[in-house]
Amino acid sequence: CGLHFLRYCNAALEKFRDDERVMQISGFMYPHQRPLPEYYFTRTPFIWGWATWKRAWDKYVPDSNQLLQRMEANGKTAAFDQLGFTNNTSMLQRHVAGQLNSWAICWFASIFNEDGICLTPGDSYTRNIGMDGSGTNFYFKVNKQQFPKIDHPFLQAGLRLKPFYHAAFEQVIEESLSAWNQPALYDRISGKLSLLRRRYLKR
Repeated sequence: CGLHFLRYCNAALEKFRDDERVMQISGFMYPHQRPLPEYYFTRTPFIWGWATWKRAWDKYVPDSNQLLQRMEANGKTAAFDQLGFTNNTSMLQRHVAGQLNSWAICWFASIFNEDGICLTPGDSYTRNIGMDGSGTNFYFKVNKQQFPKIDHPFLQAGLRLKPFYHAAFEQVIEESLSAWNQPALYDRISGKLSLLRRRYLKR
C-alpha cells in the first residue's frame, strides 16, 4: 500500500510539476461502488495522504477571514459548498470565529480561490487508521467496513492518460459524507467516552 502510494505521488509530482493549476496530488478516496476512472481531477483536496509542490504551497493563505471575504466578494460560497453537498463555507466561518482548529479548511479554500484542481485516484491508496474515537476533531469511531484493504497496485501507465473531471465524483462525495457523518449510536457514544477519558483521565 505505502509503496504504491509513494510511486503514485512521485510520478504525479513529476508529470504535473509545471502545471500551475494542479495544486495537490491526493492519495485518498472514499470507499464507493461507482465506476470511476483510475485518475481524474477534482476541486476537492483530500488530506489523508497527499503531496504538493512549493509553487502551490506558496499560495496557502492561513487567514480564514481573508479567504472568506474573497470568496464572498466573488459570489462563490455556494460553489465552495459543492451546491449543498458539503458545509465547507460553514467550516471556514467557524475557523474565522475561532471555533474550529483546522489548517485543512484554509488549504481547501486557498486552492478553491486560485481555481486550483487536485489529482484524485478512483480507488484510495491510503487509509485513515486514526479514527478510533480519540481524535480532537473527529471524536467518533468509523465503521471498519469503511476501511477496505488497500491492495491495488499503482499503474504508472495510467498517468500517461489525460485525467479529467468526472461527474460521478459528486455523487460519491454526497453518499460517502452522508454515511461517514452519521455514525451509529454505539459509535457516537463510544467515541464520546474515549474523548472524555482522554481529556479528564489523561489516557
